[in-house]
Amino acid sequence: MERIESAEDTKELLKVWKDMKKKSFLNYNVDLKLHEKHLEEFKQLKLKEQKKHLAGLLDKNQLYVNLSSLNDKDFACTDEEKKLTKDFYKIK
Repeated sequence: MERIESAEDTKELLKVWKDMKKKSFLNYNVDLKLHEKHLEEFKQLKLKEQKKHLAGLLDKNQLYVNLSSLNDKDFACTDEEKKLTKDFYKIK
């Protein structure tokens, strides 16, 4: 989500889209073939609309780490992320 928000042009957003497809950060009902078919139309949208579209395709469950996975090396959570998560769950 941060990469989408900070993207400054379509080229950068297309790189984000490529990573989203490769790493499976997409909502379960996204039809990849359909989106690839309409890629040229996507490129014609204003940057704000492109960002909104990509954000809508994201699986929002991938935007956080479950408490049980917080210390898992695969997630590489920062100390700040760990603190925020513990604060959220009211864990001392």
